[in-house]
Amino acid sequence: MIKSNIFAPAKNRPLRAYAERLAPTIGGRQRGISLIEGILYLVLALSLVVGGIVLFQNAQLSNRVTETARGIVSISSETRALHQNARDFGTADLTTALVNAGAVPSNFQDNTGTAIRHPWGGAVTVTGADQQFTIDLEDVPSDACVRIATADARGQGVTGIGIASIEIAAPTGTFGGTAGTPLAATLPVTPAQAADACGNQHGADITVTYDR
Repeated sequence: MIKSNIFAPAKNRPLRAYAERLAPTIGGRQRGISLIEGILYLVLALSLVVGGIVLFQNAQLSNRVTETARGIVSISSETRALHQNARDFGTADLTTALVNAGAVPSNFQDNTGTAIRHPWGGAVTVTGADQQFTIDLEDVPSDACVRIATADARGQGVTGIGIASIEIAAPTGTFGGTAGTPLAATLPVTPAQAADACGNQHGADITVTYDR
């Protein structure tokens, strides 16, 4: 014979009421913890995205600087080669002659195939200066300018060897950022000097003069 306690439901009723009162509180705490965790995950995700963008931009800058340096070194070498049997480089604009001679890397030629442009779109001009010649790069971004426009006292730098001087000037026109203090033709050019001349988030014209 099974015995039942007719008073059991009455005894358990206060426990059920207490549990019902406690449940919203527990649920609220659980919801609060989930919200905090969600915010933390969002902040972490945003940090990863921003970090990825910065790394991508730095990698892109490094690639363009390397591409520019290689292009300028190639152009300077080809300029010397084209004039190896001449007494000097003359005083004329050599840009078109270099393009027509196939002495300019394809990625430095513009759409017309008659001019030279660096990876940031600015014009590149090669000009004879008797026993020397100059390569002028227009509108180079400040951060790239600092990396490109450096050379030691022996005339060795990112843009090649046989460098006689480097000059940095702010280009004409309106640009954002802050223009640098122009740097007269000189050697050596340290990173600190280049940073002062290239400006901050601005454009700069770099003129590299090479010896024969």
